[in-house]
Amino acid sequence: MRSVQEYLIRWGKSRALNDGYHIDYPHETPFSRMSRAGGWAVKLPPLDDQTHGLVDTVVSQLRLLDEERHAVIVLSYVHCCADATIARAMSRERGARITRHTVRDIRHRAEGWIESRIWA
Repeated sequence: MRSVQEYLIRWGKSRALNDGYHIDYPHETPFSRMSRAGGWAVKLPPLDDQTHGLVDTVVSQLRLLDEERHAVIVLSYVHCCADATIARAMSRERGARITRHTVRDIRHRAEGWIESRIWA
């Protein structure tokens, strides 16, 4: 059994296997992958279509339930933003100060909800 964080990372970084993006030539050279990761990068394989669809559906359901948690998940896993960066963006949007600890708590609650839906 895999962790919900691994599913979300792979969902955020990849597309479904049958997507045209994976059929063509590589879109990133090995050198750029290595330099981006600060060493030899281990690239996670894409999710299979069924799992990708499940994670995508659950994240979409989260958006209907709570837009704030959805935004934190998308910024964390799709855009690879740090908690402090998300906190600054949310603070500007709300006009109230939000700390990175608050963002971390929101992300943990969202991950827990997603995990409960994936393995329900």
